[in-house]
Amino acid sequence: MCGRISLGSSSVADVAAFFGARVEPEHVPLYRPRYNVAPTQRHWIVQRELGERRLVPATWGFPSTTGRLLVNGRIESARSRPAFREAFARRRCIVPADGFYEWTGPARDRRPLRFTPAGGGLLALAGVYEPPEEEGRHPRFGVLSTAANEDVARIHDRMPVVLSPDEIDPWLAGELTPGPIPAGTLVAAPVSRRVNSVENDDPSLLQPEPDQLRLL
Repeated sequence: MCGRISLGSSSVADVAAFFGARVEPEHVPLYRPRYNVAPTQRHWIVQRELGERRLVPATWGFPSTTGRLLVNGRIESARSRPAFREAFARRRCIVPADGFYEWTGPARDRRPLRFTPAGGGLLALAGVYEPPEEEGRHPRFGVLSTAANEDVARIHDRMPVVLSPDEIDPWLAGELTPGPIPAGTLVAAPVSRRVNSVENDDPSLLQPEPDQLRLL
């Protein structure tokens, strides 16, 4: 349902420019290209603050009422679910990515696929965030999911909510509840099984192993 993403842009300035966002100079050194971002790890979100978009570092894992960190939340219930209700109304964000992973195959032979924009560029994933509990800490975020479109449905019945450029501002303003994106928006490609381990994070992960080429 989106428990692993990638953001391989060469610089944080490129990501900020894509989303028309400002990034603080002190945050710039925190950025590096990532090919296997997992929950509990640091990533980036786009917030709207004082009328402008800001790109800030954040930790993947949204706090719940039980203390358990939530990776995803269903957009269909986010408005009413206690864990997400306030953030859905007041603290929405964009989670930048250039791809997300899903798996196919039996439990002992899980094979990853990476979904990327059909036209290239970055994905704007819809998320919610909580501000940091202490000064010097980062916000925490979760990615919202929706019913899978035709591009993803043969692999998984859920997918992250992907926003079009025109939907970003209404989403951040709390004025939009988006649905699945049209078929043909995403393309899938097999990638290395090394993605299965969160310890691996390098560009070679994007290359399939020879026997995986038959997946598609």
